Amino acid sequence: MCTKSDAAEDGYFTGTSRPDSKKNKNGKKREAILSLGRVFCDTKTNVKGTEPKEAATQEQEKPPEQPPEKPPPYGIYPTLPTVGYQNPELVGPEKDRTDVNGAGRAPSPAPTASWVDHEQKRRERATPKLRHTREQAGRSRSLDPLRGQWMTGQIVLKLGNTSAETLREEAGEWRQEERQWENEMERSWYDERRDEMGGGAELEAEDEEWDEGFERATRMQQVVEWLQGALRLGWTSFRTYFVSALFLLLLLLFFRALMQVYTFILWRKDCIKRLQCFPEPPRRNWLLGHLGLIPNTEEGLIVVDGIVKTHVNICTWWLSLFVPIVRIFHPDYIKCVLQAPAAVAPKEEMMSRFLRPWLGDGLILSKGVKWVRHRRLLTPAFHFDILKHYVEIFNQSAGIMHDKWRRLMAAGPVSLDMFEHISLMTLDSLLKCTFSHNSNCQEKPSDYIAAIYELSSLVMKREQWLPHHVDFIYHLSSNGRRFKRACGIVHQFTKSVMQERQKALSEQGAEAWLRSNQGKPKDFIEILLLSKDADGTRLTDEEIGDEVDTFMFAGHDTAASGLSWVLYNLALHPKYQDQCREEIQELLRGRDPLEVYWDDLSQMPFTTMCIKESLRLHPPVAAVSRCCTEDIRLPDGRIIPKGIPCLISIYGTHHNPTVWPDPELYNPYRFDPKTSKERSPHAFVPFSAGPRNCIGQNFAMSEMKVVLALTLLRFKVMPDATRDVRRSPELILRAEDGLWLKLEPLEQGQ
Repeated sequence: MCTKSDAAEDGYFTGTSRPDSKKNKNGKKREAILSLGRVFCDTKTNVKGTEPKEAATQEQEKPPEQPPEKPPPYGIYPTLPTVGYQNPELVGPEKDRTDVNGAGRAPSPAPTASWVDHEQKRRERATPKLRHTREQAGRSRSLDPLRGQWMTGQIVLKLGNTSAETLREEAGEWRQEERQWENEMERSWYDERRDEMGGGAELEAEDEEWDEGFERATRMQQVVEWLQGALRLGWTSFRTYFVSALFLLLLLLFFRALMQVYTFILWRKDCIKRLQCFPEPPRRNWLLGHLGLIPNTEEGLIVVDGIVKTHVNICTWWLSLFVPIVRIFHPDYIKCVLQAPAAVAPKEEMMSRFLRPWLGDGLILSKGVKWVRHRRLLTPAFHFDILKHYVEIFNQSAGIMHDKWRRLMAAGPVSLDMFEHISLMTLDSLLKCTFSHNSNCQEKPSDYIAAIYELSSLVMKREQWLPHHVDFIYHLSSNGRRFKRACGIVHQFTKSVMQERQKALSEQGAEAWLRSNQGKPKDFIEILLLSKDADGTRLTDEEIGDEVDTFMFAGHDTAASGLSWVLYNLALHPKYQDQCREEIQELLRGRDPLEVYWDDLSQMPFTTMCIKESLRLHPPVAAVSRCCTEDIRLPDGRIIPKGIPCLISIYGTHHNPTVWPDPELYNPYRFDPKTSKERSPHAFVPFSAGPRNCIGQNFAMSEMKVVLALTLLRFKVMPDATRDVRRSPELILRAEDGLWLKLEPLEQGQ
C-alpha cells in the first residue's frame, strides 16, 4: 500500500514539484515522516494480500481471540486531527486492530465524515491566501496521502494505550507542524512571485489585500473558538445556544408588546371614563365606531350638518374601537384649543403622518422648536412690503386666463370648469412669486396639477380605510403605489424649478445679487435662501424643499378653491354679482389698461364681504386637527384629556345654526362691519386662528380680490343648469365632477 514508487508518482518528495525546491528546508523532516510511514505500512498491513513474514509468524503464535473490550466513547476525542486522505483499511470501524505488542483489541472509533468535512471547510475558509498558494504551487490537500495514512495509523495505534489528554496534546503538535509547513510553502511561493514580478507596488498591494482578508478570517475564527472555549461548547451546542438566545429575544419582545397592549387598554378605559361627559352620536358598529359615517362626498357634509344641529358644541367620535377624537363646532370651544400655545396644541399626528411623504416637515406639519424657527424665518416673506409687488403678478396671470377664455368663447358663451382653469392660474402666479419662473402652465396641460388632485384624493381615501393606516400595508396597495408615483411628480417639479433658481443665484453670488437687485422685489425662494438665524445658521436644502412643497400646495390649491366657490355663489346670486361689478367699475373707472393696485384692495368692501361669505359657506379646508399635550378646560368646566386628538370642524362651525342663522343661505351682509363686531372672532376661521394660523392668508386674500375684480369686469358668470354641483370635502373642498359655469364676455368698462 505504501511504497516508494507511489510516493514518487505523487511527486510528494521530488524536488521538481515543491515550491521551495531550491532551499528544500523540510526535506529531511519529510523523509523521516515517510520512513516511519513505510515501516508502519510494511510491518502491519499489506493491501494486496502479501504479508511480511514477521506478520505471518505473529498471526500463527497469537492466542485464541478474546472478546473485545468496550470501545471508549467518541465524545472524549473531539479535537483529533483529520488531515487529507484516510485509508479505510486502517480506520474502518468494521475491522479489528492490533496494538504495538500484537494484542487484539476492539475497533477504535474514527472521526465521522461530517466532522472531517467541517474541519476541512473551516480551514479552507480561514486560509484563503494559503489556498491560493497551493493552487499556484500545484499542491492541494488531496496530494498528501502518505502523510495522512501515517498520522491516522499513529492515532489508531495509540488509542488503546494513550489518555485523551495526551492525544489532544499530540494532535495540537501535529496541527502546529502542519501550519509551519504551510507557512514555509507560502514564503517560498512569495519569494518566487517576487522574483518573477521584480517586486514593486503591484506585489505589495496584492500582498496587503491578501493579508487583510487573512486577518479578517483569522479574527472571526478566533472569536468563534473563544466563544466555544468560554462556553465549553461544540459546534452543535453553539448553534443550540444561539437559537435559544434568539428565542429569548423574541419572547422578551412578545412580553413587551403584551405590556403595551395592557397599558393601552388601561388608557382606553380611562379615556372612556373621562369622555363620558361629552355626547356621542350613534356608532356604525362596535368595531369600526363612527369610521366611515362621514364620507368625502356631498352626503358626508349633510351628515356633519345633522351632527351640528343635534350636538351644537362638541361630541366624541370613535375612529375604530381604539381611537377616540373630539369634534368641536362652537367658537367658544374652538378658542380654548386654537389659542393654546403651539407647544401645548401641536398638529395631530395621524393626518400629519399621511401627508409627510408629500409635504415633508414643512410649516404645516412641523412642531416644537423647529416650527417656531421656521415660522420666524418665513414671516418676512409675507410682509405687506413683499405682497405689494405680487399684485402685479396677479394681474398678469389673470390676464392670461381671461385671454384663453376669450379664445374659447369665439363662437359664443361656453361652460368651463372653474377648478381646472383657476388652479392653473394660481399655479402660474405662485411659480412667478416663488421662483420668478415663467412656466407657461396655463397654455399646456400640467402633470403637477393632476398629481396634486390625485394626492388630495388618496390621502382622504386612506383616512377612511382602516387597514391603510398601517404604512406597510398601504405601500403594497395600488393606492399606495399611486401615491408614491404622484409624490414623485410633485417633488420632481418643485426640485427642478428650485435647482434652476439656486443655480442662477449661485452663479452670481449672494452678495453680488443683493447689490445688483437692491430695491427690486424678492421672490419666495430668495428670501428662504438668504434668511438666517441670529447666529448665522441658514435653512438646509432639505428644509427649503419642504417649505417650497408646502407653499406650493397651500398657496395655489386653497386660493383656487376659494375663487371657484366665490364665482359659483355669485353665479347663483346675480344681484350680488352686479353689485360687486358696479363697485369695481367705480373704483377702476378711467384706467387703461385695467389693473388692480395694492391700494385698491382695501377700497372694495362689498366684494370683500362676498368673498368672506363664500369662504364661510364653502371653506377651502373643512377641518384642522390638534393633539394637546395638556388637559384643556372648556368654558362649561368640562375637560378634554391630554393626548386626545381634537378635530376643529371649520365647516361645522361655519354652519352652526346657533352662531349663523340660516347657515345654508348665502348672505354677504353677515360680514357688514357694523354687525360682525358682535360676533366671536372664532366664528369665522377659514384660515384657522391662534399661533398656528395660516401664514399666507393675506397672500390668498389679495390674490382672490385681484382675480375676482378683473373677472367680473370682463365676464358675466352664470350657472350651468345641465350639470349638478356636488361638493367633495377632500384635503381641499372641491366639486366631484368639476365646477362648471357659463361665461359671457363683457365690454371693458361696462
